[in-house]
Amino acid sequence: MKKLFLVFTFLSFFYIANAQQRERVDTRKDRMMLDQYTIILRNAVDFTYGYEIRKGKQLIIEQKDNPIIPMTKGLLTKADAFNLAEWVISKIKETGELPKNYPPSLFEELRLTHEAKH
Repeated sequence: MKKLFLVFTFLSFFYIANAQQRERVDTRKDRMMLDQYTIILRNAVDFTYGYEIRKGKQLIIEQKDNPIIPMTKGLLTKADAFNLAEWVISKIKETGELPKNYPPSLFEELRLTHEAKH
């Protein structure tokens, strides 16, 4: 029983310490202009990140989770969210529409932090 308590205490401490390392989004600062598009970061589940893309005032997409791997969590870093949003904008410019597929190779191509490290 004592071992179980120690394991639970350690895991709780690790989870809290890890969560506190990730800062929350400030939507006034955590944004980027890319041509006529605006990327605005959003807070997602478990201290992860999502984004929205706007063209002018029109919302193009609000991405709250990681579209590469079907999970309810977002991306692990703010940089990952910006990189993926930039990729989405490049696909919109190429095809005129949102990408339908987000291949797992995007992790390497965009140098995103992999979910396994979540």
